[in-house]
Amino acid sequence: SLESKRAAIMVAMITVGVGFACCENLFYIFIYGKAYRSSEVFILLARSLSPVHPIAAALQSIGVCKRDLEKDKIRLGTIILPSILFHGFYDFMLVWINFIGNRKGNYVDGNEGIYMDSGSDRISSILSVAILLSGFLYYIQKSRKQRERLAVLDGEATVKSSNLI
Repeated sequence: SLESKRAAIMVAMITVGVGFACCENLFYIFIYGKAYRSSEVFILLARSLSPVHPIAAALQSIGVCKRDLEKDKIRLGTIILPSILFHGFYDFMLVWINFIGNRKGNYVDGNEGIYMDSGSDRISSILSVAILLSGFLYYIQKSRKQRERLAVLDGEATVKSSNLI
């Protein structure tokens, strides 16, 4: 059925997103990171719990299914645009909040200890969770509508191939 093909496409794309996130996290921490080992492991754990890449891949899977299963004339840019906006907005807000926090009095002491304003960290955490949740809810909404369209297409295909009618 089209629904099973849709599920296979979605699972495959999310798997690729998780693998990419894993590689990116390892490169980010162990190759580009210059922090202490204990903080690297903490950062790795925190980044691993953030499902930005799987949600972005799920958003892309909706467009791929629309193009391949629903036979809609949709371009590659339209397929990847929602995930680019989602991931870009997520990254922008994290960088922007970090920038604002640094302007409000973060400093490095002589012992290389960094003291940060906890207010900007709290805002950053709240916004990142809100963006992740909104991306997930957007995916749920679009996925539900697509599942209904595919059920109609499956029903039409069944009627056309039936010998009883």
